[in-house]
Amino acid sequence: MKDNLEKIKKYPELFIIEFRHLVLHLKKESAEDKGWEVFKSYFTEVHNNFDNKTKAIADGISEKEYI
Repeated sequence: MKDNLEKIKKYPELFIIEFRHLVLHLKKESAEDKGWEVFKSYFTEVHNNFDNKTKAIADGISEKEYI
């Protein structure tokens, strides 16, 4: 994203093209985030209380570490 913004700053005539690239990038990231949430939801359904059990065993563990 930073590269896209640098191009816009350096070459204002590329604004539309680079803006579209930025929008596509953000949409892709949003889709990946949604994918993670869907996975997490299914995982939680299949493995009842996995997160709570893991937290009880390893106090201070973050969500990204146990899933």
